[in-house]
Amino acid sequence: MRNYIVLLCLSLGTVSLAAALPPFVRQELQGAPKPFYYDAEHPLEAGDARPVAVVIVHGWGDGVTTPREAITFRSAAARRPEGAPYVVAPHFPRVETMKRKGLEPDGRATWNESWGKNLGVPGLAADDWRGGGDAKDTAFSSYDVIDKIFAALGDTKLYPNLRRVVLAGYSAGGQFVGRYAAVGKGMVRPGVTLEYAAMAPSSELRLLPETRWHYGLKGRPRYSANLTEEQIRQNLASRRVWRGCGVLDVKGRPHTSLDSCAEAMAQGTNRYDRFCNFQKYLQEKEPEWAKQVSFHSFENLAHRSPVAYADDAFVDFALGQSRLPDVARDCLQAAPLSACRVQGPIGAKMDRFAFERGWGPFARGVVMREAEEAFAHPDDDVFNAPIGMWKGEFWGKLALSGAAIAEMRNDADYRDFLHASARRLIAHQRADGYLGTYIDDAFVCPVDPEVCRRETGYPSTWNWSLWCRKYTLWGLLAVYHLTGDRELLTAAERAMTQEIELLKRLKLRLADTGTSAMRGLPPTSTLQPLMILYRETGKREYLDLARATLASFRDTTSRAPQFFAKLATGESMDKWYPGETGQWGKAYEMMSLLDGMVEYYRLTGERQWLDLVVGLQDLIWRTERNPVESVGYNDQFTGAARHLNGTSEPCDAVHWIRLNYDLYLATGDAKYVDAAESTYYNAFLAGVFRDGKWGAREVRSHGRHIARFGQSGMRWQHCCVDNLARTFADVAQLAATREGDAVRVNLYSPFTTDFADASISLTGDFPVADKVSAHIRADANLTVKFRVPPWSPKTIFRVGDKVTEVPAAARWHAVKVKAGHTLVRIAFDLAPRLVDGTQEPYAGKDDYRYRRWNAGPDSARLYRTEPAARLFRGPLLLAKSRNVGTAADDILKTGLRGGGWQVKLRPFTDDRVQGAWEATFTRGDEVRKVNVCDFPSAGDELLPPNADYFSIFF
Repeated sequence: MRNYIVLLCLSLGTVSLAAALPPFVRQELQGAPKPFYYDAEHPLEAGDARPVAVVIVHGWGDGVTTPREAITFRSAAARRPEGAPYVVAPHFPRVETMKRKGLEPDGRATWNESWGKNLGVPGLAADDWRGGGDAKDTAFSSYDVIDKIFAALGDTKLYPNLRRVVLAGYSAGGQFVGRYAAVGKGMVRPGVTLEYAAMAPSSELRLLPETRWHYGLKGRPRYSANLTEEQIRQNLASRRVWRGCGVLDVKGRPHTSLDSCAEAMAQGTNRYDRFCNFQKYLQEKEPEWAKQVSFHSFENLAHRSPVAYADDAFVDFALGQSRLPDVARDCLQAAPLSACRVQGPIGAKMDRFAFERGWGPFARGVVMREAEEAFAHPDDDVFNAPIGMWKGEFWGKLALSGAAIAEMRNDADYRDFLHASARRLIAHQRADGYLGTYIDDAFVCPVDPEVCRRETGYPSTWNWSLWCRKYTLWGLLAVYHLTGDRELLTAAERAMTQEIELLKRLKLRLADTGTSAMRGLPPTSTLQPLMILYRETGKREYLDLARATLASFRDTTSRAPQFFAKLATGESMDKWYPGETGQWGKAYEMMSLLDGMVEYYRLTGERQWLDLVVGLQDLIWRTERNPVESVGYNDQFTGAARHLNGTSEPCDAVHWIRLNYDLYLATGDAKYVDAAESTYYNAFLAGVFRDGKWGAREVRSHGRHIARFGQSGMRWQHCCVDNLARTFADVAQLAATREGDAVRVNLYSPFTTDFADASISLTGDFPVADKVSAHIRADANLTVKFRVPPWSPKTIFRVGDKVTEVPAAARWHAVKVKAGHTLVRIAFDLAPRLVDGTQEPYAGKDDYRYRRWNAGPDSARLYRTEPAARLFRGPLLLAKSRNVGTAADDILKTGLRGGGWQVKLRPFTDDRVQGAWEATFTRGDEVRKVNVCDFPSAGDELLPPNADYFSIFF
């Protein structure tokens, strides 16, 4: 009875809602040879600013009154935050219907003159409105009506914001829509997604050349008579149709107008049987068509169209929100990016970088265009033959970063630019779906190393083809989410489906492809966008690939790392595969893969994958936490926590922060915020150059950060630089999260987050200053939980006259606020602390760690062989730097390791850094003084070679 209760509630609610919604008004369609009417709030010629329009086709027994379906759907949609879309309800009257409703012929267009009451004796296809027949005494089809409506909606001046149109019908309307999807022109305008909903039709079209229309293709009416079978097949293989039917829709006449002719009865004895049989027909006989069709069964529903139109599943589809729900729901929810703002000095750094690398004129006109060109002229497999390069990753990374920044900035102009870029990109997609920068789409495995040695002088096991396709897929999905353009989702589906077919043809698993020394990590990280694509489409083939890929990590015959078995040993990853240290453990590819496992867990509820990621995160933070507070050693998991020197690829920081962000949402455990925060305030921000124009390739513990230019033969692209802006968006959403009826404040640098019923804004100069103010505006009483950070031994909260001192071990402090504005003042204990470094012995020149460090003319000289201490203030790593006048002789000087030293910091102001202090170290009679600053400000710019510019070691 659930659906009937929903309908009753909607009916009761319509009285109050009607006052808020404009009434439907009878309108006349312009350009028809006879008067033709439709219902809408206002004429098509008046235009509309809403992003969604829904055209609703009535059932067999109407065509002269406002369809109940349109009224019910609009009322249900109006309850959504987006509000009701623009709804158009065309009329296709029969003379018989007009007589039954007391209307005399008045010259309007009518249909079905040749059809009687007995549906077991069909009339002519030529005048049947359900299949595109012509109105009486005209060459004007019911499908011409839809084309005219679509043409009106396609006017950019009248409908400037339109991004989605849905043609929907139920019963006879469902027949109408199903046939139009096969033969209709189906065009609004480029950039507007057009989709179809065909619900509870009395019969279905099948691609049977010798069976009469509209059960097959023979004898089609004038509108579609000249289409070939191949054109119809192409239409159906490229147009998304959402189909629904009630599981109780099992009765025929006189209860419903069920088609009882021989061809219809051959499809099943009732509507729901025909619905299920049609699904089987597509799967078995028309697999390409089947890829564009989704099926939904309405529970407890017989043949009642208003209930179907009010159902959440249909409303979700109509509004473009039809996504698979999480099976395992997150403990916490982030606010939409559009409700999050990064402020203060970090926000200013973000804005500079986003302008120079994203929405500014140089970024648009040069950077993004260069990335697009890689698809116009693919040559990754010949540019550096026989190895292959990775030009194909850059557009995807720029699109991911750009979509996040555009949403956070609420920047419609930048959104439109990204949209246009994505549309240009998919213009290069091959007919079979391949979209990439390799000429040979089947070149997915490395050549023999000895062949490579003969041709290049050195052996290589590189292949980045599927890795690049991962980023293209991911970028398309990001811009699709930003714009709602279904063509981008379709392009992503076609690309992924082509990859699946390619793997089948080559008899390869994802883990078997890519750079062989990395044990399948680059291509298997496709899991993350693959699960996003599965969430959007529900297509089983994507889930099947995900499961087959995950099985590789259990299969002892696979090259893929045996995560479960190896994690159980407790050993660090550099000891998992002796002889492969520094080769197999590719850091940011692995972390992207792990993030995909979290998404897989959300969609399937298979807990072992979340548990695996939780265990691996703990192992990584314990054994790979490097001296600059990121993970790994120059993008490899090599036991970095033991290394004397610190070097981190910014991509590692990007993906480490994102992995911890997702684990925090999934579990609610504050330790993941601790880890993300430490990397964000240190290694990540150090890798974003202060002028916003570039970033580091290696964030180093001392000397200078290393930058690289012109990757893969391109001038303006770099894997890390193109990736950085995403993290500003991730941290903006991490700053405050929702926990049921409560809000959690997780980070303390300036930000604002708006929730539906509350707003949280933090002001102050944290992490340089030790005090912040939290401004809370709530519509009703609310609990706000503040994270108590582990780096503050005691944290003091002041609300009015109430003062509470909270130890670090408490982890959370709850403040109950009343409706209105509440100010919470917070003071942290940022006493400086020295942390001793590792005692690992010196790694000789043949050691992998030494060779990974030696990346420039000054690198070998800077390789340290003795342990030292690091200095922290709260979460901030501090450094000696020329930016605060540290003497050149003191930059690389160490000697404070070993305990017993007392540290005092006296702040001073220097415009070149965020925070500056004079550090005084005392032990007995020994006194040492040196100027220090926050590590990100110590060297976040292009510096000359042989520059001993900063150091974190004391």
